[in-house]
Amino acid sequence: MLARISQLISRGVIDNTVKELIDLRLWCIDGKEPLHLRMSGNCLGDIAGCRVEFRNNAAASVTEAAMESAAEVFRLLREAAATPGAIIAGDITCSERRRAEGDSPLLLNHLYIEFFVGTQTRFLAQMHHFYYSLSLPQWEITWAEIRAQEYMNADALRQHVDYVVKHFCGPSLHECERGFPVDELDHVMNAAEAGMAVYPTVYEKYRYRRDGGVTTAYVMGRTDYLHLLASREENNMPPPDDLNRKWEVVDFLDAKRNKMIRKAMRNPLFRSLSATATKLRSSIEKLRRTKPDKLDEKEVGHYVGLFASIISNALTSIVLTEQPSFSSEIVLRRLAFLEERTRRMKELADKFSPDCTYLFREASISVLNALRLFSDLVRMR
Repeated sequence: MLARISQLISRGVIDNTVKELIDLRLWCIDGKEPLHLRMSGNCLGDIAGCRVEFRNNAAASVTEAAMESAAEVFRLLREAAATPGAIIAGDITCSERRRAEGDSPLLLNHLYIEFFVGTQTRFLAQMHHFYYSLSLPQWEITWAEIRAQEYMNADALRQHVDYVVKHFCGPSLHECERGFPVDELDHVMNAAEAGMAVYPTVYEKYRYRRDGGVTTAYVMGRTDYLHLLASREENNMPPPDDLNRKWEVVDFLDAKRNKMIRKAMRNPLFRSLSATATKLRSSIEKLRRTKPDKLDEKEVGHYVGLFASIISNALTSIVLTEQPSFSSEIVLRRLAFLEERTRRMKELADKFSPDCTYLFREASISVLNALRLFSDLVRMR
């Protein structure tokens, strides 16, 4: 779980004047006593050894809606503060580089506070509309100590990512009904989807850092990528041209399965489902902008999740048919389940506003037609 707490903090104090101890006090918008968090480790080089007092100029307004949505985060924070040794330090710095809002090419300094509660929860506050005062350092951190702290922080994030991946239940498995013939490949795809779900926040963190691509690969557990980089370096070859590109789901698969999935993605069924999904997504975004009162975000989220599970399971079914020998009976059973799931989508569509009903019914009909066509092709093989 990632808890973004930037707008929940009105002001705070970061005290690293004692080496290997970070004393963090956060005043939150709920107006209660400040959170007092103590953790082992040091801040990054810019504020190591210092005491920093800051005020967040972009804190959220204290409204009933804001307090209700933040209630669970406040509970987790106060539980962590009351449990000695529960908190693990991450990167804490006043000079984190982040791109300005919108399409601006400018990079701005951010106050960046990251810490973990066990391996389960990552708390993150990053703000660029802030004022701070900084004391003189009470001790001097060495370059080796900075590198060691950066490694320990990356390792803490790696353990958090590993926990998320192991406990993730995404589209490949989440909507599977009782009796659905789950294949090993469904579990492989679920792990890849887990990696892709957490990857954007890791990419965001290391994007503008020195050796950011390498650190991202380490945190995400991409040992294959690290071996490739090491091999090229040993042979005096430059790193790959795409070192800092954004990854895709298939990048979290081994080379053999990566090739299989890419081939399946060229299948007309997958292309048809993907086109329908893209059209539905853009239509929902348009409704969200033009008629926000027509959208029940919770219900729409469930519908979109159901749709994502169909696409993921259909992709796996296509891969199964690409095997030298496959059971057409199992594939047809999978497709029958997917058709039934799509019919439920069609029924769900009637519960929404007229604008949404039209979009969802149209998408359901398109999916049903594609699945039936593919079922006919499997029977003919």
